[in-house]
Amino acid sequence: IGDSAELAFLSSLIAWRKRQDAKTALDMLNNTLTFHITCFKSAVGYDFFVKLNADFMMEIAKEYLQHTTGPGATGGDGGGPLGNYLLRGIKVLETLTRFVPGLLPAQIL
Repeated sequence: IGDSAELAFLSSLIAWRKRQDAKTALDMLNNTLTFHITCFKSAVGYDFFVKLNADFMMEIAKEYLQHTTGPGATGGDGGGPLGNYLLRGIKVLETLTRFVPGLLPAQIL
């Protein structure tokens, strides 16, 4: 089985939800984003929007934001390396709203 964004995302979820391992979860989330962006950035036309998978990008952004706020937060004041995850989550949402401006949940988050 090869690497894919979906497998990396599921590994991230398992690391965080089952083992409470934030470092591994965030590393896998970074891999998820890298795999996903390389998948859709070369596509054009209708295929671009299919590979963009707005719902999946929303889930990625929510996971980044989860690690910066709420119970069990790992940081996110913008000052340290963990604050970079807040910025990364925001950038995912900005990218998403640039390509899919009618996606209201992305604009609200």
